Amino acid sequence: MIEIVRKSKKKRILEYLKRRFNFTKKLDFVFFQDSKGRIRVASKDFLKLKTEGMRIENLGLYFGRWDGSELRLSIEGSQIVGRDAKKNVLNLDDEKALEWMSGRNIEVKARVENGFVILKHNKDFLGSGRFLDGKVVSFIPKERRIKPRN
Repeated sequence: MIEIVRKSKKKRILEYLKRRFNFTKKLDFVFFQDSKGRIRVASKDFLKLKTEGMRIENLGLYFGRWDGSELRLSIEGSQIVGRDAKKNVLNLDDEKALEWMSGRNIEVKARVENGFVILKHNKDFLGSGRFLDGKVVSFIPKERRIKPRN
């Protein structure tokens, strides 16, 4: 079941984005969360629809997964936040970007805080991963991974 995120939880999510990525832009969306912690966003126009009696299992754009203290941004979530994020963004070269999009963990030398980071290649945002001691753990879903060239 999916439910609208209350203002207090939305505020915690936005505070996390500010603290983690120095992201201060207003996100003019309705936030929804399912029972597994997945956060989805939709236009505020959604609230104008009459949904009484409907069983809504899924809607909007997958933004990320909230576990109560951290948010792991989806690829689309990183694209929304990444443009205006001012810290904890890793710029990858061609080789590292290919490794990342293949679903592999990567080693990087970077000055970012341990925790979730946004990965970027040129102007493209590739998702988020957990950075710890020079390694970034990949969360690219299998169905979205690219096959590396041999």
